[in-house]
Amino acid sequence: MASMQKLSFLAGSAAIAAALVGMAPAQAEDTTPSMVDSANVIEADVDMLAEQAAAATATDLDMTAQAETREPIAAEVPLAVADTSEALVLDDTVATSSDALLAAQPGVDGGVTPGQQIAQETRPLYQGVTPFYVGVGGNIGIIESSESATGDFGFSVISKVSLGPRFALRPSLVITEKRTSLTVPLTYNFSPIEVGGVNVHPFLGAGIDVPFDQEVGLLINGGVDIPISRQFTLNAQTNWRVTSDFGLGLTIGVGYNFPIFFE
Repeated sequence: MASMQKLSFLAGSAAIAAALVGMAPAQAEDTTPSMVDSANVIEADVDMLAEQAAAATATDLDMTAQAETREPIAAEVPLAVADTSEALVLDDTVATSSDALLAAQPGVDGGVTPGQQIAQETRPLYQGVTPFYVGVGGNIGIIESSESATGDFGFSVISKVSLGPRFALRPSLVITEKRTSLTVPLTYNFSPIEVGGVNVHPFLGAGIDVPFDQEVGLLINGGVDIPISRQFTLNAQTNWRVTSDFGLGLTIGVGYNFPIFFE
């Protein structure tokens, strides 16, 4: 508005000056030099005022353009923020939500990481070995003995009592139709061997074979323990009576791991 008023004022001044110049007679140029000089001064003033008005108008136009350019930017910022916040609230699949972060942490509301889930799915049978178990099984006679039940088909009770990380007593009771024997070997436990994702714990030892109605004989014992869970261990062992009538048998059974003694 200020620039328009300036333009109107300058235009009016220019019109008055032009009228004054036109009213002077042509012959007055030679007789009245003072009026000509005055007209020239007025024309110079009009030109200067016109230039100032043009410069002021250009400045106002630049300022107006700049203001119009800034307003859309200022208006877009709240819109972008509003869109972002709305997306965070409405999109329940955003991975950075607090529920997703808590669920991904192990131990928080049962959350399990992908690495833990893969380990649980591919983990082999239980890796530990119990120091003490008692179980039942069957005895398969390979070489029959007239002195011992170790070489006959029958029922057996197996057990293990650890004496340390490497040694264990493995008493077994073999009951057959003809006779009954108690075997008490002391075994050495070797380091476990992984076979097909299963830990196998081999052992080898020697002891005595005590028939209930015959002579005591020397016994060689060997076999494996295979942990199948925290509660049970699969056992396979051979009992070889080497004195006072030779006999050989294979016992296969499952022992229950007593939790109070579990390593």
